[in-house]
Amino acid sequence: KSAERTNGNWAGQQYDYLANQKNEVLAKGDLFPQVGLQGKIQHNTFYPKADNLTDTSTTTKQVGVGMRQALFRADKWAAFEKAKIASQVNELQLLQQQQQFIEQVIKAYLGALQAEATTESLNAEYNALKAQDEMMQAKLQQGVVARVDSEEAKARLASVQASRYNNEVAIMNAKQQLALLTGQDIEQLDKLKMPFNYNLVSPSSIDDWLTQAQNNSLELQLAQTQVALAKKQQEELKANMYPKVDLVGNAVWQDYNNKNSTEQSGTDYSIGVEVDFPLFTGGRTKTAIEQGALQTQASLSRLIFAQQNALNLATQAYLNVMAQRATITAQEVAVAANAKVAEASQT
Repeated sequence: KSAERTNGNWAGQQYDYLANQKNEVLAKGDLFPQVGLQGKIQHNTFYPKADNLTDTSTTTKQVGVGMRQALFRADKWAAFEKAKIASQVNELQLLQQQQQFIEQVIKAYLGALQAEATTESLNAEYNALKAQDEMMQAKLQQGVVARVDSEEAKARLASVQASRYNNEVAIMNAKQQLALLTGQDIEQLDKLKMPFNYNLVSPSSIDDWLTQAQNNSLELQLAQTQVALAKKQQEELKANMYPKVDLVGNAVWQDYNNKNSTEQSGTDYSIGVEVDFPLFTGGRTKTAIEQGALQTQASLSRLIFAQQNALNLATQAYLNVMAQRATITAQEVAVAANAKVAEASQT
């Protein structure tokens, strides 16, 4: 929760999402009437060559309202449909970014806990080796053991001591990474509730996990939606081949201050239909359609890879859980064994 409130990168991703969501509203607005206010003030002066004619000055004032409404605009409708799919892509990208961000925080938190837990294991091993080394030194003075055995025990003790120092550095680095993500200093971490349930994943459930990966993977859903977006982009490009039909209307109020002019003050109303039919565009439309087809093929290829990657990641995650569970069990046994060695060495 703290990371979601204070992390600047996550905040930036949310603002990007909100900004991109406006594209659908912009595309929808293109389908509604476009109304604008027009105005003009113009002064003209005419100087005739003939001496018997006087100069003529005219001042024109115009104020008008113009309106344009799309009647048949396949390009605008396709753009709106594409914007709706793009909004879905935008939502999936935000969910994916949130998932990745949460995963980063969890990994950093567990990494810090793991480093602290490793300290307990190293301390237990150090205490056991230290007691063993003291015992070996005592036996060496009594001549019971050889010096080489004593030196080996001392070397193992020094190696564990070095591991303890390295682990302290690992703890500091892990806490700094967590602090960077959460935006606050990390002093003390809450331990996981014990006893911890290591059997969250059944060893025989890998097929179920693969099925869930295919159904719920955000990466796969994003790739599928991007294919739909690429196909809609193709439709938008093809729509440029169709005629564009708009309803156009204007109302203009005009005033002339020259009484000798043939122009009259008054109001001019006009309404009509404009048709724009593309005949030749220099090959741009055809090339754009071909480009859109290639982009669609690229999206399909990425979808195939996303399907394979989702299954691969699910398999790796499942096997990692199984391996880590076995590792935890082994570490628990090692800590208990080291404690027994230390206790036996003291007696």
